[in-house]
Amino acid sequence: MIDEEVFFDSIPYDDAVRICVEIQKEAHMNWDSPTARWCWSCRQSSEDNPKKIAYLKKPGNRGCHLINIRYVQILREEPEP
Repeated sequence: MIDEEVFFDSIPYDDAVRICVEIQKEAHMNWDSPTARWCWSCRQSSEDNPKKIAYLKKPGNRGCHLINIRYVQILREEPEP
C-alpha cells in the first residue's frame, strides 16, 4: 500500500518505463503471482506498446499501482538534498 505521506505530481515517463520493465522482469521470474498476472494483462491490452500501457492512463501520469509502489520506494531511498 502507498504511504499517504509521500506525494508526487507525476512519474517522469522514462522512470515509469524503466520501473515497468523492472517489474515485468520480476514478474517473468515469478510467473504464477498476482504481479505477473497484472503485468500480463496490461501487456496484452497495450500490445506491449509503452505509449498504451496502463501507467499513462491514470490522471497525472501516476502509474499503475505496482509502479506507484516502486516509485514511492525509490523516492524514500533517495537522500534528501
